[in-house]
Amino acid sequence: MFRLIRQNLAAKIALAVGLACLLVTIGGLVGMLSLFRGDILEHSRRTTELLARALQAVFEIQDPLGRSHPFGEVIEDLGNRSEFVASRVVDAEGRVVWSSLAGESGRDLPEPLLQRWRQGANYLEPEGDRQTLAVLHKVRARESCQKCHPTTATSGDLLGGLVLEVSHRNLSWRLSAYGALQWVTALLLVLFVAVITFLVIRLTLSGALERLSRAMRDVTEGRAVNLHRSGHGDELDRLAGELDRLGAEMNALRRAAEDGARERERTLREQELNQELAQKTRLFEEANANLNRRLEELRLLFDVNQALNSTLDIGEVLSLIAEMLGKTLGLQEFCLLLLDESGNTLEVRSAFCERVPLLKPGLRIPRRAGRTTESLERARTVIIQDVAAISRNEDDRRLLPERGSFLSVPLRVRDRVLGLLNFTRPEADAFPPDQVRLLTAVAQQAAMALLNASLFREKADQSVTDELTRLPNRREMNTRLQIEWNRSRRFGTPLALLMVDIDHFKRYNDVNGHLLGDRALTGVARVLKQNTRQVDTVARFGGEEFVVLLPGEDRESAAAVAEKLCRAVARNQFPRMETQPGGHLSISIGVASHPEDAASPDELLHRADLALYAAKEGGRGRVVRYDAELGALEERRKAEAARKPFRRRRRRHRPPGDSRPPPAQEPPR
Repeated sequence: MFRLIRQNLAAKIALAVGLACLLVTIGGLVGMLSLFRGDILEHSRRTTELLARALQAVFEIQDPLGRSHPFGEVIEDLGNRSEFVASRVVDAEGRVVWSSLAGESGRDLPEPLLQRWRQGANYLEPEGDRQTLAVLHKVRARESCQKCHPTTATSGDLLGGLVLEVSHRNLSWRLSAYGALQWVTALLLVLFVAVITFLVIRLTLSGALERLSRAMRDVTEGRAVNLHRSGHGDELDRLAGELDRLGAEMNALRRAAEDGARERERTLREQELNQELAQKTRLFEEANANLNRRLEELRLLFDVNQALNSTLDIGEVLSLIAEMLGKTLGLQEFCLLLLDESGNTLEVRSAFCERVPLLKPGLRIPRRAGRTTESLERARTVIIQDVAAISRNEDDRRLLPERGSFLSVPLRVRDRVLGLLNFTRPEADAFPPDQVRLLTAVAQQAAMALLNASLFREKADQSVTDELTRLPNRREMNTRLQIEWNRSRRFGTPLALLMVDIDHFKRYNDVNGHLLGDRALTGVARVLKQNTRQVDTVARFGGEEFVVLLPGEDRESAAAVAEKLCRAVARNQFPRMETQPGGHLSISIGVASHPEDAASPDELLHRADLALYAAKEGGRGRVVRYDAELGALEERRKAEAARKPFRRRRRRHRPPGDSRPPPAQEPPR
């Protein structure tokens, strides 16, 4: 039903007409029924009032003997009618004297009636659930009333009254029936009008409107329209003509719009292609610029890498880093700091920053020194684009400029941090991302070069340094001996060599263990180093033997130095030295010098060894200089060696369990 109304114009018009008729009919019926109801109520009130007056007249009528009124018979006759509900006789105060309803005599009237009585009203209309009409007729005293009311009946006084209640529903039921009939008639009339309207519109207007709707749809979809006119010349016929003309114009406009749309589409496509070409050209130019910049960065990095890898000397590497940063990259303010062996202090190894005079090579600063070393703690690059805008502590005020930009890059190789490379510029925001990337890569190259140089120096030191005593080993001693020998011959200066051996060291090892023996070796090496000059060389020759090179010292001064070393070792405290003979640790020293005792470095070393052998044979703990007697001993040892070509000289350190006594010609050291 509702779908039909929504989709059908005739149904909508019929519904509108029907509703209009219904509203008019309802208004008329309501007004008419209201008037009828008022008339009926007024007629009922007047009729009941007249009845009350008639009953009052009955009160004045008496029978011939004056014994009673005919009021009872009248009320009884009225009570048989269904319209009457109740009849009451009340006094002047509203108290019921007599009532047709049982149980009311002697009581006050019901509340609504009593209130209206006291207000002096003449009636009480039906209201709410109360469907009765009550007439309150007051009776005043007359001369005829004195026969029954001799004491109270004064002419004109209110004696009481009559209260009659009639059923309003019983009086107006015909009106209700008439109203219901009128409602049914009105609804049928509205339905009839709606149906007739629907049929008329459906037959005359809906078909034409449907054809016009289809024609409009064809026009909007671009199809040709040719409406068949009725020829009547009415509004629909004229509308069809206008629609035909509109369709033709719209078709022409549509074709023109399609042509214009194709042209615009072609133009837009060309513009899009031009914009795409321009964008790709711009991207290509940017990519080309980035590529050139990257190539330039790679070239710089290659040059830096080539320069830094050209040497393994750490001093030269530091100089090359400063040169590359200053000349190749054009940086005017930078500072290179390296961690020391403890890892808690940074040393300035290279610095160029006039705005911070404190930053000079050799300056040592703690690992935690504000923003200057922040990248070391965070292990990543730290950039401050405006130094003046940050809060500063005391270290920042000493080590940073007052304004400008600051960049700190850690010198890091894998998990090992070697130091920092800090850059500053007087302008704010002076480190763009591409330059930060380049400087970070340069710092990585520098860190790798420094690590390689450090490892090379460490390995080089290990190859020429004794691991236990940290003294030059035998190989480094031979190199330095050759250098000092050449210098002595060139400048004609003397050169002395001391061969040092710890007495009874095998026994010390056997009694106290090798750990304490290592400590004794380290202690002796420290004493020898502390009691010689910086130009002198103290080296470990092997086992418990040491060599001391004394450039510029002749035989006598070298012997004095040897005596001083023997006394220093004897005075020094060593762990469990009481287990040694004499209760202390002692050394034996052989002395040889150039040019008195040897004509070559090997001969000088050999002659000092012979002197040491003589000191061991002489009782140990003493100094022996090489002389002619030791030369005869040397000849004797050579002759003995020639007789026993397969017998080797045996040292103190023999395999465990070898308790055989040493040869007579070479007592144990």
